[in-house]
Amino acid sequence: MAGVMEIDGALYASINCNVLSMHKQLQRQPQAVDYEGETIDQRRTRRRKHWTPTVFAGMRA
Repeated sequence: MAGVMEIDGALYASINCNVLSMHKQLQRQPQAVDYEGETIDQRRTRRRKHWTPTVFAGMRA
């Protein structure tokens, strides 16, 4: 499971590591977050900074 977003023509993704077979090695302490007051521009900026640039290869519909 992942979230994917296009920002300025580039794809960025955030993956849920709990779905990976090695998820126990990837655990971090949860952090409370609140994005309720974000504007769309603030959300894009945050995601561009923290999400991973992404390329989809070999995807089939």
